[in-house]
Amino acid sequence: MQLGKHLTTVLLLGSAFFGNSQEITDSEKHYSLQLIKTISGSMSPKSVVHSGTGYFLSQHMMYKHKILVHNRDYELIATISDKITPSDFNHEGEHELNGAPVECTFSHNGKYAWISNYNMTGPGFKNPGCDACNSSKYDSSFIYKVDMTSFQITNIIAVGAVPKFMATSPNDSVLLVSNWSSGDVSVVSLNQEKEIKRIKVGAHPRGIAITSDSKKAYVAIMGSSKIVELDLSTYAKNIIPNIGKNPRHLCLDPKDETLYISLNGEGKIGKYNLPNKTIVKIKTGSMPRSMALCESGQFLYVVNYGGKSMSKIKTSNFSIQNTIETGNKPIGITIDNKLGRIWVACYSGKLNIFQDSALIQELDLVDRTLLSMGNPNAFIPKIKHESSTLESVDSASLTKQREHKEVESFSSNTKYYLIIGSFNSKANAEKERLRWEKEGFNSKIIRSNSNRNLVSIETAKDKSKLLEKLKIFKEKLQTDLWIYSQR
Repeated sequence: MQLGKHLTTVLLLGSAFFGNSQEITDSEKHYSLQLIKTISGSMSPKSVVHSGTGYFLSQHMMYKHKILVHNRDYELIATISDKITPSDFNHEGEHELNGAPVECTFSHNGKYAWISNYNMTGPGFKNPGCDACNSSKYDSSFIYKVDMTSFQITNIIAVGAVPKFMATSPNDSVLLVSNWSSGDVSVVSLNQEKEIKRIKVGAHPRGIAITSDSKKAYVAIMGSSKIVELDLSTYAKNIIPNIGKNPRHLCLDPKDETLYISLNGEGKIGKYNLPNKTIVKIKTGSMPRSMALCESGQFLYVVNYGGKSMSKIKTSNFSIQNTIETGNKPIGITIDNKLGRIWVACYSGKLNIFQDSALIQELDLVDRTLLSMGNPNAFIPKIKHESSTLESVDSASLTKQREHKEVESFSSNTKYYLIIGSFNSKANAEKERLRWEKEGFNSKIIRSNSNRNLVSIETAKDKSKLLEKLKIFKEKLQTDLWIYSQR
């Protein structure tokens, strides 16, 4: 099989930009982080979260009463006010209320965002909770549902007092909310869009992590030294004691075997082995807070609130690879795995965006080359089988083909797949496949030639049919798709 001249050019460009991924040394990976962009203005972000589809939502509490939406080009594309009138959403209350957006999570492949509000202010809300509050006597609050097509609040759901962190189950059945002041966790049915249960867990619950099979959840109880394990079928509780002082944030590795824990009271990060029930700890910087684990589970990123820095940890040997300066009071963090970028929210009024070249090395060579050229989804190969020759064409040629409505002739064993996600981890690919199966698609996992797990939502032997559907689905689903061929 011989590569066509266009693909050869792409591969040569890739080599020029990145070299061979296997030749990247530990020393080069160590210093792979660099600040590439700072966004500032009228903001005081408490958190920033990536939708997985190219949108970044930052929540600005009661200080700014808004949610900002940025895209991958760092453009501010929407500002969502936290003002709501409960009666507009079939709740009691005819008067306008202000929220206080604190955290965000996504469901349905990034189609909807869920926003927690620290408290509500307005008629009917007279006893707001606070960071030192610990009782059910305080006002309950609402989480908001935001449609990521219109960027409008489309529903509100009553939960406990001072809801903070949230997590959606991989099968999109439930949303879990940690209610800081009322000391419980709200279980929200995503099908019914209402709270179906509230589970007492102890003083000041914060971080939540859910297993890839959606059967268990772990909740960090910051007013203690424990983590509560929840069975999501029976809601039975199991206590994991003696984790460390004031566990705040949790990340669960792709194999569901390791919990990473920020220990606010110790200024350390813990690595807890669930099967063996053992923990090791390291110190990153002053006051470590939120964390983000990359898709492969290879690197953990931690913001150090008191140290104005972010630390990168290599998880295999649990060592700090690099610590880099951020804006003042870094508090939130998220990863864009596709572009190898880490977004950091700084309370002081900034969003810092860092590039980690080590994350880009996890992509295959063609993907990395296209990424460097600025449009990773523009490359849609045209495959022709003539003897043993494989040719590819560029985007301009494809556009010309569409205009002339040419139909290609393929060998009977050639298949084309409409791909909506690419993953190193098969477990993460399976999560994505299940999501799209629930949406009514005949989703499949395809193993690529570069050993990536691709999630397909449509297949055909005639690529021209998929090209038409590609445009329709991109507009309808508001996400990136591309075509992959296999024979």
